[in-house]
Amino acid sequence: ALQRHGDAPPAPADHQDTTAGSSSSSSGAGSRGSSGDGGGGVSTAALPCAEHTLPWLNAASSALGVGAAAMPRPSQSSTTTTTTTTAAAGVSAAEPRALRLAPSLQLPDGQPAPAPAPASAGHMAKPDGPAAASKSSSLPLPTHLTAFSDDLSHFLRHARFEVLASLRYGGTALSPSHMVCCAAFDRDDEFFATAGVSKRIRIYELGAVLGGAAALGAECAGGYPLLEISSRSRLSSVCWSSYVKAHLAASDYDGVVALWDANTNTEVLQLEEHTKRVWAVDFSRADPMRLASASDDGTVRVWAVNQESSVAKLDCKANVCSVHFNPTVPHLLAAGTASCRALLYDLRAPGQPLALLPGHQKAVSYVRWASGSELVTASTDSTLRLWSLPPADSDGGAGGAREPVCTTTYRGHANERNFVGLSVSPSGFIACGSETNAVYAYHKGLPMPALTHAFSGLHSSSSRVNLDGGAAGGGLGGDAGPAGTAGAGGPTPGGAFISTVAWARRSDTLLAANSVGHIKVLSLAS
Repeated sequence: ALQRHGDAPPAPADHQDTTAGSSSSSSGAGSRGSSGDGGGGVSTAALPCAEHTLPWLNAASSALGVGAAAMPRPSQSSTTTTTTTTAAAGVSAAEPRALRLAPSLQLPDGQPAPAPAPASAGHMAKPDGPAAASKSSSLPLPTHLTAFSDDLSHFLRHARFEVLASLRYGGTALSPSHMVCCAAFDRDDEFFATAGVSKRIRIYELGAVLGGAAALGAECAGGYPLLEISSRSRLSSVCWSSYVKAHLAASDYDGVVALWDANTNTEVLQLEEHTKRVWAVDFSRADPMRLASASDDGTVRVWAVNQESSVAKLDCKANVCSVHFNPTVPHLLAAGTASCRALLYDLRAPGQPLALLPGHQKAVSYVRWASGSELVTASTDSTLRLWSLPPADSDGGAGGAREPVCTTTYRGHANERNFVGLSVSPSGFIACGSETNAVYAYHKGLPMPALTHAFSGLHSSSSRVNLDGGAAGGGLGGDAGPAGTAGAGGPTPGGAFISTVAWARRSDTLLAANSVGHIKVLSLAS
């Protein structure tokens, strides 16, 4: 069940008679030996195509930083089980385990081992001279190993989150009444905006915040906002235009979408077609004159920023928690619903979804495009999913008949009740919050968390997650504090949780905030 800060969870489409202050969430079922001269007395010569496989192994070992001399050589006589033990003992403990993971060949009991064939000097002996080494290392690795190597390199590149600045949204006090529900960087990463239950949009200049942190210390920077915009209702989402730098869209609990000019602190446009609370708003980057909003009334509405009536209405048949435009295809957008599914729509044919993305066990609280053909979804089942989509056709729509495929499921954070945020960086890191009051970062290519940063107290900790380790909260409800939510790591004292995260558009700077108004500017560090 999905709720924000004490509100009732979103209701399914057949219960749309609830008030704007509360709604119900629907849940549903849906759907992430050693080799060499040992091995029962069989010599390396008995392996099929040994003369073709060894050069590749030499190349692989070179890529791993291991010389060919470290590889076990074939025996020159018949071997026994004792020989296998001896050969294995000859492999240094310092050598990569990958050299000992290939399966051994075993013969049926009682069958004599064949005599070893003479080793080929060109293939089985240690390469001599630069020419041989160059020839060996020039063989390319298979595509899947190259991709895995790249992913692992990115995964291990950063060891922690560095705190660049720390702010308190409510001044000196940390309280659920200061909960930050949403945050976003502007198109040039010069400013960032935050909003929440205090009914105010606060805009900060990033350079000034970082400068104050450098002078006063990252953990004690006050950080006064450059501008404060007042709203009539509690705010659920903010998004900057990628075309007009000063334009900022915001949605609220009364179902209103407002377009603001931050230069003049004036409301440019007010859009009021939704009948219930609006959870999310998003500007299209491919067509910056378009704006989309997602609501508890079960619809997504698409707007043109120069007119007050919507240009398209998408009926999603369930409460809609999130919406996001494809970054390269202007007609394609994704929506996350309380029916445990994400939906893809082609705005040229808005009557029916282009595709359904099942798999999550609870409401889909966020959808974010990682690229033009990859979509990340988040759910209160404590998982993220990465979907691969068909390439776009020449007309700008989704081409081909292939359905979207879930390629990776990410687990590690705790999210069973609240909106905890979701954002994807330009370098492929996926950030989300956790109900353990910690920020988690995954790399797109691997299913386990790469980094975490805990918000426990003012002096928090940041660390790498061991490889073997391991909608709505976010405080958008009433003024009462959120209840503690049990998760993978258990609830934090006072029930605080991460309520929003946002990567900068051009760097690995992350903005994160929690349910008591603590805001941090973080950066990936070695």
